[in-house]
Amino acid sequence: MVWVARVLVPAGLAGALLILVRVPPTHADLLIYKATEDGEAFAKNPQKFDKVVDPSQSATVYVERTPVMRIQLSEIESVEVEEHETLSGGPEDIARELFDKNSGKSQTRKDQGKRDLYYQVTFFLSNEGHRKLKGFGRKYKDGLFDIRLNDRRIGEGIHALVGPLEGRALGIYSGRKRDEIEAILSPVKEKVTWK
Repeated sequence: MVWVARVLVPAGLAGALLILVRVPPTHADLLIYKATEDGEAFAKNPQKFDKVVDPSQSATVYVERTPVMRIQLSEIESVEVEEHETLSGGPEDIARELFDKNSGKSQTRKDQGKRDLYYQVTFFLSNEGHRKLKGFGRKYKDGLFDIRLNDRRIGEGIHALVGPLEGRALGIYSGRKRDEIEAILSPVKEKVTWK
């Protein structure tokens, strides 16, 4: 959006001054980018990917520059952020634990003593957002994905798709600190509930 304003200047200066002001968009999109660990794919077409070091795995991952799914702010009905304790483990263990918890499966892991904190960020979607998510789930049954809100990564690293995407919610593991998550979710802060 561009605003045009006409401003009168003092008599000693010539005529009027035209000012153009660019107003930044007031929306945020939830974007999902496909990622791969395949260095050959990157070597064949480097302009298609961004090279990212995933801090959660200390691995190099190649993220496509064009999102494979976009959910608009208007399609996000609410966001719930919940703090959890988990057994020490990598992102895949945590993702599996989230899937087991959300699907009602009992968890049989033994407590290894040390527990880490993580946040589960769940986006609840409108009918249109749900339709997009369901189509995405049919097309991509598994794989690695970079999930961003307003082009900021929600988690510290790349996410593995775990389980079917059938419901109206998209739950994401985030190893980030609370203040980092608050900053990332600031475009939708009026829709966020902390538990």
